[in-house]
Amino acid sequence: MAKVDYDDAAALGPQAVPHLSTLVAGADTVLAAKALYLAGVIGGPAAKALLDAAAGHPDPIVRIAASAALRTMRSR
Repeated sequence: MAKVDYDDAAALGPQAVPHLSTLVAGADTVLAAKALYLAGVIGGPAAKALLDAAAGHPDPIVRIAASAALRTMRSR
């Protein structure tokens, strides 16, 4: 998997969040974790809603990623 430049990807803005949500719902937990981190970098109400929802995901990797992304979002 290619390395993600999150700052460049964040330029996609809030309109990317629905697409990130699709990735989070998929079976690839590594991809879901990267999507959640990007949502945290993007920020905004839609990203926060995605992160809050992912905090209840059945997979612990996704839950941890959501928690970390929420911390990232708060620190920006």
